[in-house]
Amino acid sequence: MDTFLNPYLYVALMFVIWHGFRLRAWHRRFFGISLLSPGSLVTRRMVSALAVGAAVSAVMLSFDWDAGIKAVHGWWLGTAAVVLGLFRVRWMGFSYVAGATSVLALICQRIELTAVPSAIQSALLSLQTLDVQNLLMFTAVLTVLGGLLTVWEAGRSYCPVLMPHRGKHVGAVMLQSLWVVPVVVQTGSSWFVLPVPLVYSDFAVARTQEQRARFTGSMTAVFGATLALVSMMPITFNADIWLWIGALWALLGQEGVTRLSRRQEVSGTPVFKMCEDGIRVLAVKTGSPAEDMGIRPGEVITRANGQAVYNTTDLYAALQLSPAFCKLEVVDGDNERRIVQRSLYADEPHQLGLVPVEESPRAVAPSLHRYGWWTLFTDRTSYRGSEVKKGLEG
Repeated sequence: MDTFLNPYLYVALMFVIWHGFRLRAWHRRFFGISLLSPGSLVTRRMVSALAVGAAVSAVMLSFDWDAGIKAVHGWWLGTAAVVLGLFRVRWMGFSYVAGATSVLALICQRIELTAVPSAIQSALLSLQTLDVQNLLMFTAVLTVLGGLLTVWEAGRSYCPVLMPHRGKHVGAVMLQSLWVVPVVVQTGSSWFVLPVPLVYSDFAVARTQEQRARFTGSMTAVFGATLALVSMMPITFNADIWLWIGALWALLGQEGVTRLSRRQEVSGTPVFKMCEDGIRVLAVKTGSPAEDMGIRPGEVITRANGQAVYNTTDLYAALQLSPAFCKLEVVDGDNERRIVQRSLYADEPHQLGLVPVEESPRAVAPSLHRYGWWTLFTDRTSYRGSEVKKGLEG
């Protein structure tokens, strides 16, 4: 675990890379188009995570703060991330991991371990040395930074989906971002690198992906601030009960905030409904002609090259009238119309890099947040009664 010899660090980094390329595979499989560059996505995540890790490490080393974490505790945190992640990807987030580890440490600190089999006694004894109050404060800081990272990324890591709704299809956007923040922790005369997983897993139905990511990121930052306040209570009141409250708040508070936010989302009016007057845009390919013309998800294309369009067949036919030039009439969310135009080139997407909301032989709904990390290595794509579908049909 010392220095850079932490296997969890490299496994987590490979997981981030695999996730980026898995998103592209889902895009191509279900929509026949790659909406983002996995290389750019992974690079942006790693650079931002490295910047956050460097800043946090510098502050910790300046104040000689080890967050109460020893190298052996890093193994517990890493194992908790793997186990919790089996059930939900978002449960790999550090607030869940630190909360679960803190609860287990508080239990071990209050029971007699002599009756425990010797095979696991030494491992449990190491938890008795965990400084729960410092770990919770450290978790609060990283949770706030994770919320700010989510706001900054603004839903760039996503997969559009189509779902049945009252006999037709509506669109939604599955959002998922993973960062592995490398934090240098100094323990006496030695030090080690602690990989801190920050996970954002969500969906946008009643908001656009940017709006949803900024809203949830802000809520996550607020949750981190409340966790910081709770973690300081044992200092002020010198009561162990606050350690339990803080540990449980870290473990369950984030989940409560997430579920409350999602319930509000599915109860709203879907943004990506099919439109009778044109083509509703569900997603736009990065670097495509559509993005260059400023077309945004949720907007409606009503005319192309002077022709009324109601589906992708109409759009393709209209574009063929002038293969080297495109002129579109677009209606935004405020029902304001504008004209956008651009020259077209032979190597560009034939439908401008758009993913529309339209009828499909089957609803497409990849499992990005409903299951654990193992789904990234399988072809499972059904929700089987997820809260999104139930919310839309309810």
